[in-house]
Amino acid sequence: WPTKNSWANFNFDASLPKDVGGGVLWVRARTPLVNCTETGLMTDSPEIYPPLSLRELKGQCQGKDLPCRLQWWPGANCYKMVADSFYAERATRNGYRMVAGPSGTTANVFQLALSLGFTNDDLLAFRVVMTAWLVQSNDHSLLETMLAAESQMPSKYSMQWGRKSYDLDRWPDFQRIWPRGTTLHTSWGPVIQSFRFLP
Repeated sequence: WPTKNSWANFNFDASLPKDVGGGVLWVRARTPLVNCTETGLMTDSPEIYPPLSLRELKGQCQGKDLPCRLQWWPGANCYKMVADSFYAERATRNGYRMVAGPSGTTANVFQLALSLGFTNDDLLAFRVVMTAWLVQSNDHSLLETMLAAESQMPSKYSMQWGRKSYDLDRWPDFQRIWPRGTTLHTSWGPVIQSFRFLP
């Protein structure tokens, strides 16, 4: 469950206790769709890389003939954004894409990582992984994974909300996924060198 300072809390309605008036603090960022639909990808889709392992194929197809439809329900297929929510207003004002609200999955992974004693560098690696997974699968947008991780990220790796591009620093929000010049020293051993992933 998201921590009290997590942006993932904006996915839910919040009101003051009734004994102090019960006023609305904020309206939820998303509502669930009645007909949540699976992805159209099949288990042998070239878009799935690396390919599924034999164990994953067995779990996905559950006795059906291969290939079968991937059992995945993307966030974009399962939620509708609430246009007048605090989150939607902020995202729209700053020109960000919205898919399914701040990522509760990312927030939970980060809370678990901190509970298990992972380091600041580890958290940056986890944010890269969560962004690559959830944005590509259309579960969330870049903003939604970055915001969900934000309350747990050390300041040197934090996102920079609404920064505009300029000649020497194009795509500043994308640059925050892996800040330029950063080399990661993971707690499990590998050292991952900085690389230039945008022109």
